Amino acid sequence: MRTTTLPIVLFTAFATSLVAQSTSVAVPAHANQVDGQQSLSMPFGKAGFRTQLLVSANSVAATAGVISGLRFRADRASAPLAATSVPNVTVSLSHCSLGLGGLQTTFANNVTSAATQVFSGAVNLPAQATGYAGPMGWDIVITFPQPYVFTPTQGDLLIDIVGNNAANAPANFYLDAMQGGGSATKFGVAGDNPSFDFLNLVVGASGGRPRDLSPGNTVEFTTTTGWTTPAGVTAIGFDGLPAPFDLGPLGAPTHSVYINPIATVPHSWQGSFIGWYTTAAVAIPNHPAFIGLPLYGQSVCFDPTANALGILTSEAGEVRVGDAFEQFPMQQVNAADPAAATGTLVNFGNISTPEFGAVPVMLEGIFQ
Repeated sequence: MRTTTLPIVLFTAFATSLVAQSTSVAVPAHANQVDGQQSLSMPFGKAGFRTQLLVSANSVAATAGVISGLRFRADRASAPLAATSVPNVTVSLSHCSLGLGGLQTTFANNVTSAATQVFSGAVNLPAQATGYAGPMGWDIVITFPQPYVFTPTQGDLLIDIVGNNAANAPANFYLDAMQGGGSATKFGVAGDNPSFDFLNLVVGASGGRPRDLSPGNTVEFTTTTGWTTPAGVTAIGFDGLPAPFDLGPLGAPTHSVYINPIATVPHSWQGSFIGWYTTAAVAIPNHPAFIGLPLYGQSVCFDPTANALGILTSEAGEVRVGDAFEQFPMQQVNAADPAAATGTLVNFGNISTPEFGAVPVMLEGIFQ
């Protein structure tokens, strides 16, 4: 009995361990779904800089982690971007006892335990082509010569990145950045219009904040023009196309379809002091099951004089419905001088209502 039971027990434990483990962790967890609503030039977008990222322990691992590398990604709205390389970069990791929300502007105060330098060298930033639905790839890669052991019970994770180069250099690369709540971004381009009236798509929450892109609120896809009011529709769907469907061969050069529509809302133009607008509103049911829901929209106008197909298209909008009460699992502080003692906390809100944010990061290694 023992000769058969023990191997079975060991196999079961090993299988359970494999299921519980992961080899990569995205922070925040929903970063793999969509592009973030913000962008930042640090780290890496400036040659000389210092960035500290505080990552909540429970977003890294439940019980333990062995971190062997980091990945970052470019900002989709900033593409295309030329390839570049940032020399003289160091990365240090440590456990931090300040707690999420406690990151300070003085860099030294954030290092509350012994730090381990895990990387020293150049960081390559690959060229970025125009992006469409979904986020850009995690192709800014930093691999550690020796892994770092992270223990959640010892504190949160502090990632300290320094570009030991000339201070205050202009930015030449931008990384994707996120904040709490949902996100609303655009991609693609509006096609040419012979009337020279620009067809613009504005996407966001009726309340105006990313946290309003949440259950119980309304997502708005608003089309604007300067002086024309062509008939048309706003197409709404749950999926964006991985690459645009070119309408040129059908008779509408420069125009493309960017989404997979499942419903349309007819345009109903209203005047404003700067032109005309029409809004397609999507009410999100007030239930947590809708957190994470993706929505896509694109405006299509019908004008027989525009081209042989008689179609005008806008760029596309991408929305992720988020949690209005989410505690964003990261904080970031930056300085454009690698020798600076203090930096500036990333705040996408204001002084009275701060909305801390950071560049998303993918941790590579083994996590349980």
